[in-house]
Amino acid sequence: MQLLSINFSVFEKIDGNNVTVSAEILKSDESNFTRQFPSHKDGCSLCRLGVELSFMDVLILRQFMRNDGTVLPQQLTKLCTKQQRIVERLVMQAHLSGLFPTLKPRDYDFKTESEGYKAFNRYWRHHADLYSRKLTVIPGSFYYIKR
Repeated sequence: MQLLSINFSVFEKIDGNNVTVSAEILKSDESNFTRQFPSHKDGCSLCRLGVELSFMDVLILRQFMRNDGTVLPQQLTKLCTKQQRIVERLVMQAHLSGLFPTLKPRDYDFKTESEGYKAFNRYWRHHADLYSRKLTVIPGSFYYIKR
């Protein structure tokens, strides 16, 4: 559902020590278009929020996690299936990027999990980039899959 932004003008009036701020809603150019605002029944909390989260939004992601760093089940988070999958991917990306260093399961073996390339933090532009693979061709070399 696409929402319209409401255009308004802000006025500031100063009377001695008092400052009065008021706003006026401006008329829309599209008089025939009916505005639809999301209700509580239209989706989960993240769908209604209408922003795209990234793995760096750790304060929001922390609300959907247990103390051991795992994601709460969908019955407790009350997220839709799409947003639940996105939150799970984002939490995994945040863990791999080192943004939750203290949230580890009890049986987590730090030595084996931080060997080789896993010791370095990783970054992504989108939540689906964790699984996307691009075929990159470099002249004079073999074909290989680059993440």
